[in-house]
Amino acid sequence: MQTTHQLISSEDSLSFLRWAQAEKYGIEYQSEKHQLAFTGTEKNKAFLRLPIQTVYFEENAALTETEKHWVILLVRAGAASIGYFENGDTIDHKTFHAYMVRKKQGKSQVKYLNTKGKSRAGSRVRLASTEIFFKEIGQRLDEYLEQYYIDHICIACAKTLWPFLFNPKVSRLSKADPRIMGVPKHVQHPTFESLLEVNRFMQMGELKWDGQNPDIKRFFSGSEEKPLDENDDW
Repeated sequence: MQTTHQLISSEDSLSFLRWAQAEKYGIEYQSEKHQLAFTGTEKNKAFLRLPIQTVYFEENAALTETEKHWVILLVRAGAASIGYFENGDTIDHKTFHAYMVRKKQGKSQVKYLNTKGKSRAGSRVRLASTEIFFKEIGQRLDEYLEQYYIDHICIACAKTLWPFLFNPKVSRLSKADPRIMGVPKHVQHPTFESLLEVNRFMQMGELKWDGQNPDIKRFFSGSEEKPLDENDDW
């Protein structure tokens, strides 16, 4: 199935919700993705990731925008950036770097140990650097959790690094925390610029639908549509 997506504003997100209600689409809120799933006929389906500053009321299928505070954390092997945002405004941020990658193989020490299970002198140095790296991230994250009221914690981090990030010796944050929200966007380099880009992205709604659905195509006529990979995670 060829899927199409489009970033839309909070106002257009509300307009689409009202349109779907008028068209008698079934509506289901998926809290783990802050997303609405719309079902019409078997082929007419759509998904709307809601802007991070919006709240959905299931009892009357209403959508409203409110002030929100959130943290964005981007992590890759050897680099990370974290920021605290109040209603989209950048209040604080920090970037981190560590020696975690084996130069010849281009593989992080964490992944290398998962496949080889051995640790020599260079490996121990990289592991020590990895531990310091995540402790510094955890320290800044805990400062945010202690100082501010936080509605959402948006994280982009490979699951191979979760044991380091969600570690009680690193941070008080648990991976079961209901405020955690995955960043549905690939981040190649977790720089400060990437942090700002993700912040803008999370404040937009993202509509995904079957490109063959003529109703939705007409609803957004005149807007740029972008095809997605068939295996895109809805």
